[in-house]
Formats: sequence, structure tokens, C-alpha cells
Amino acid sequence: TVPHLASTSPGTPLPPSPEKNGAPPADGRLPAHAALIVVQVLFGLWPVVGVIALRALTPPALVGLRLAIGAPILALAAGLHRKPLPARRDLIRIAGLAALGISINQLLFVEGLAHAGHIHASVLGLLIPPFTVGIAALLGASAHGQCSGGFG
Repeated sequence: TVPHLASTSPGTPLPPSPEKNGAPPADGRLPAHAALIVVQVLFGLWPVVGVIALRALTPPALVGLRLAIGAPILALAAGLHRKPLPARRDLIRIAGLAALGISINQLLFVEGLAHAGHIHASVLGLLIPPFTVGIAALLGASAHGQCSGGFG
């Protein structure tokens, strides 16, 4: 329930909203939502831009370029938070897992993009969550013993 609406009964006028003049709440949700929207737009454009980039680059070269550009940007963004870095041993482990997970995932995606095109790659990408939920339900791998589909 919304705290400022929890004690109202039907027919009672609503109390004023805690936001002033329709301004968004000052708890940082607006920048977070804006970032999520930007990420979703970029994620949605990736197959189209990827097909165009594949006219000039091979799939491994495109993945290497993305990693070469993305890794320093991510490191810079992480550095802006000024939190202590993980231990060196953990950094090496994280780098190894990133190389395996991100690089191999991207290489497989870009190879598929090169062979199937942006429409098929987008449709297959959209099918990943429902298939994951379906497989989790079949295997009984939900934390509550049942699959909630993200709504429970």
C-alpha cells in the first residue's frame, strides 16, 4: 500500500501527495528509471546496429571492439562510486568469469546475428525469459517450490 493513501476510505478525499507541484520524488528513482530506459533502448537497437557493423567487421572483431570500448567505460563508472576495489585475487577471478561469460555469450550472439539477421536474433532474445521460466518450472527450481513468473 502507498503510505499516504493507506488510511483513506471510499468517498474520503485523498490527502495531498508528498510530491510538490507534480515533481518526482527526491529519492533517486527518476535517474534510475531514466537509466533503465536508456539501457532498454540500447539493448533493443543492438541487433540492428550489429548487423550494420557486421558489414565491416567479423563477429570476433565486433565482440572485441565492444569489449575494448565497454570495459574502460564500466571501470570508469565503477571508479566514480569511490568504493574500495575487491581483493586482487577476486579481481582476477572476476576478469576470468567476465571473459568466459560475456565474451562467449557475445560471440555466440554475434555469430547468430551474422547468420540469422536482426529480426530472428531479436525474437530469439525475447524468448529467453519465458523459456528460462518454463525450464525452471519443469525442474522445480523456484525458491518457493513453484514458478511465479516474476509476479510472486
